[in-house]
Amino acid sequence: MILASGESKDFLGQEFLTWLWYYGEKNQWTVVFPNQEEISYGLEDLLVMTPDEKEGCSQRLKGTYPVGSPEAHAALEEGKKVSVTRMILAHKDREWIVTWKADNFTFSSLQLMQPTTNDEKDRFTELSDDLEKAMSLIDSIYHFFLGIRLSPLWQEKEVPAIQDWIQKRREKL
Repeated sequence: MILASGESKDFLGQEFLTWLWYYGEKNQWTVVFPNQEEISYGLEDLLVMTPDEKEGCSQRLKGTYPVGSPEAHAALEEGKKVSVTRMILAHKDREWIVTWKADNFTFSSLQLMQPTTNDEKDRFTELSDDLEKAMSLIDSIYHFFLGIRLSPLWQEKEVPAIQDWIQKRREKL
């Protein structure tokens, strides 16, 4: 997406994290890629919701499954989007926990596997490989999202589906 000089792209990170929540609830928290590879994920014990405008109150929710709380739903209805979340990623026999910040699209933490060896060089190699795999999965999920976000179907189908999801969540609470 091309933006005029000085325009912010901050919204894209918030849209992505909010879409992950919507997509997860609609698809059993699993992304299935065209090659049939699956990545499972979940939003864990931290959720920060922020309004589009820089002025306004953010909402920080901590605890067990904050995305299921009435407070999270109220924030969605107010038009707030996810600005920070803790997410668990699972692929094959591995899991990673990442705290993700939407504003600058960075991680404030990424929990890697425990190395299986005491050899310093082998430990470094294992951790490097694990980091590379986690980043590859995150890139794949983001690429999947961008395929939807940059499609003409975003405004035609996805945005109305997200609005419908927010409405139906109210009925479940």
